[in-house]
Amino acid sequence: MAIHQLPAINNPEIFESVICDLFNEIETKNTYKKFGGNGHKQKGIDIFSSVDSIAIQCKKKDLSQRDVTIRKKILEDIESDVSKIINEQLKLPLKSLYIVSTYKNHPDLDEYCEELKERLELNFDIIYWGWNTIEEYILDNKRILKKYWPNFSYSEDTTEK
Repeated sequence: MAIHQLPAINNPEIFESVICDLFNEIETKNTYKKFGGNGHKQKGIDIFSSVDSIAIQCKKKDLSQRDVTIRKKILEDIESDVSKIINEQLKLPLKSLYIVSTYKNHPDLDEYCEELKERLELNFDIIYWGWNTIEEYILDNKRILKKYWPNFSYSEDTTEK
């Protein structure tokens, strides 16, 4: 099995588009859409599916910073986004909030999401997806690969083991 690595996306708007397309592909419903854009009051979310009652907040991070600095900022972002959802009274039903980032997966972020849910007694889940998780789904989806990484190619190993 070959290992492939995609470069993280440096443009926040393109990152949102990739994530929106990816969730539409994963769920095969095509119900995810961007929730406003620059200049709109987004109330802590970037993408929403009314069918699945799932909101997604995208976090494109500067990966040249120190690991601990990025992780600390994401922890602050998660709390801030959840506060916006609560305080700005998001008027959409919500089962899950995904925080997706160009930063890697990290257990501290997973644990913090669960801790925050319990502490605030939220009626929705908070789920963190780092670039590792996002990349796995993208590599399994040729349409997304072709659209956003047109020069990326790999051959599938078709030999039986």
